[in-house]
Amino acid sequence: MPLEPGSRRTSRSRTRDDLVGALPPACSGSPAPGDTGLGAGPLDARLATHPTLATGLLDALDSHIAVVEPSGRIVAVNAAWEAFAADNGGVDVGPGADYFAACGTSSDPTAAQALHALHQVADGRVSRASLEYPCHGPKEQRWFRMLVHRAVLAGASYLIVRHDPITAEQLTREAVATRAALLDAVDAAAVGVGLDGVVQVWNEGAAQLWGWPVAQAVGRHLADLLVPVHRAAATYRALAAVIARGSWEGELTLLHRDGHDVTVHLRLRVLHDADGAPRSVALVAVDLGERVAVERDLVRSNAWLRAITDRLGEGLCTLGPDGRIGYVNPVGHHLLGGDHGRVLGGSFTNRLLGTREDGSARAPDELLIGEEFAGTVAGEVTLDRLLRSDGSTIPIEYVATELPSRSGTEPSGWVVSFRDVTDRLAQEQRLREDAEHARWMARIQEALEQDHFVLYAQPIIEVATRRTVQHELLLRLQDPDEGLIAPGVFLPIAETYGLAPAIDRWVIGRAVALAAAGHAVELNVSARSLSDRSLVYEIERLLAHAQVDPALLVFEITGTALLDNREGAARFATRLRELGCQLALDDFGTGYGALTYLKHLPVDVLKIDIDFVRDVRTSLASRHVIAAVVALARAFDLLTVAEGVEDEDTFTVLAELGVDQAQGYHLGRPAPLDETLLAGS
Repeated sequence: MPLEPGSRRTSRSRTRDDLVGALPPACSGSPAPGDTGLGAGPLDARLATHPTLATGLLDALDSHIAVVEPSGRIVAVNAAWEAFAADNGGVDVGPGADYFAACGTSSDPTAAQALHALHQVADGRVSRASLEYPCHGPKEQRWFRMLVHRAVLAGASYLIVRHDPITAEQLTREAVATRAALLDAVDAAAVGVGLDGVVQVWNEGAAQLWGWPVAQAVGRHLADLLVPVHRAAATYRALAAVIARGSWEGELTLLHRDGHDVTVHLRLRVLHDADGAPRSVALVAVDLGERVAVERDLVRSNAWLRAITDRLGEGLCTLGPDGRIGYVNPVGHHLLGGDHGRVLGGSFTNRLLGTREDGSARAPDELLIGEEFAGTVAGEVTLDRLLRSDGSTIPIEYVATELPSRSGTEPSGWVVSFRDVTDRLAQEQRLREDAEHARWMARIQEALEQDHFVLYAQPIIEVATRRTVQHELLLRLQDPDEGLIAPGVFLPIAETYGLAPAIDRWVIGRAVALAAAGHAVELNVSARSLSDRSLVYEIERLLAHAQVDPALLVFEITGTALLDNREGAARFATRLRELGCQLALDDFGTGYGALTYLKHLPVDVLKIDIDFVRDVRTSLASRHVIAAVVALARAFDLLTVAEGVEDEDTFTVLAELGVDQAQGYHLGRPAPLDETLLAGS
């Protein structure tokens, strides 16, 4: 106990003698009910003339009592005071000790408040002072109330200091506060405040309850409206505690505008932004009137609760001990996906699929089945998937709170609050993807600057002779930590964020160098590069500088790129043909614009889409398409190339259909340049 840190050990007889000797002589009167009699009036004459009786009476009290001089020196203590100090291992609060000094040197902040109260009474500024404080032991929680008043004993002025145990009273208060589970927010005043306590929302219910019109309440601090001036600082601290804790609920007496007290049931909850950071505090208050009205309000609470929960923006339902739904609000009906009759009486827990956030199944001891929420902690937010009545599922967050039973052993049911988090999860996924794209953009830029890109080459075979006539250049990223990374991982990001042209320039520069060494190569060009007029000039400059035979370079354009920029592609292709380079149209045979491209683009090669090549042995439709492409190519004097040849049977069918060239894993896998084009150079 901070106000009684211990006791200087003295003989028990000396302590009792000092206490009785300090009493005034006998006179008429009797102590006030519940008081020790010290300082509240003259003691009964029988007590003064019978010291043993007086000592026994004082020692029989549970209160810890001490007589203190105005200077702070302790004159005497009763048995309860002495025993408590001895049990708690303290010193310097027995007879002869300086009680003021003991309080002043204590590290407990409550001791400073006690010292202030003692000085106020000792100096005559007030006649009485009181203070409630906690004094928790290692195995139990305890609370005390200190009472101080002046008294004249044997002609001298003293302070009578009394410490009463109020643990049971405090625990009762806390128990009452927790039994308001069904009084979520009833007939309610709704207030929203910022983290600084300034009112942002003040509904008409709040205006009626506390007398402040909306226009005068919004923009002012909550403490200015609802508590006396001397309680403002405590209100600031309480609000900060609620923000740190996340919520608070209980009974509280606040101030009406005209000065009278308003007792309310109050619920505070911290609201968070999309990032999970606290942004404001929501306050819902119900007028309880006088304390005797609580019983009436409990009877009506079910109707009030429904009136409020029906307007909530998230689903709310109550479950009985068997986990079956007894009440569900309109939003809950919508989320569950059924009409009123189909939802009520059904099992809420059986609709939970028991999946973690990543979609994997939880272990059996984590599943929410049967009559209880196994594997969860009451009040914790849980993410799960909810099975709707139509068979579809949605991701939800829910909180299950037990409804206590009268016996206090098992819950009488649960209140479950749940909401659809589809949009939030989608937004989080987008944020993760954006972060991943940003990381890849930095890696691509670094690869360009530090030359981490590498080229692989895959042979293109002449079908009639099985001779390698060309190589297609394929890009890879050589990461120092992850090794070789395929283009499908980073090229889509490069296309989206405008880095593809820089990669194209890097590839073109190396392709020209290979062509200058006499190698026929084919390379891909991105959609964005087709509209980059400066790229054509760069190709022209490279060809002239290296004195390359332009016919050794085949630039490959996809149908998708043409759809995005047909005019730029036509301009790009025309200029390349003028320079003497060749143009290949990739993925030919798919899409509705393929024939149109032949009319407007100076194409040299048609690369047959891999979907037709893959099943040409088994699909008559694929063989017809390839035969048509071959016939069309011959009509336009173009070459045909079949991609994705995976076996000899496919190669044989392609030869029968008249395909000019082919490539695929069966004919040659992509390999580094030093194993293909540069081998032996």
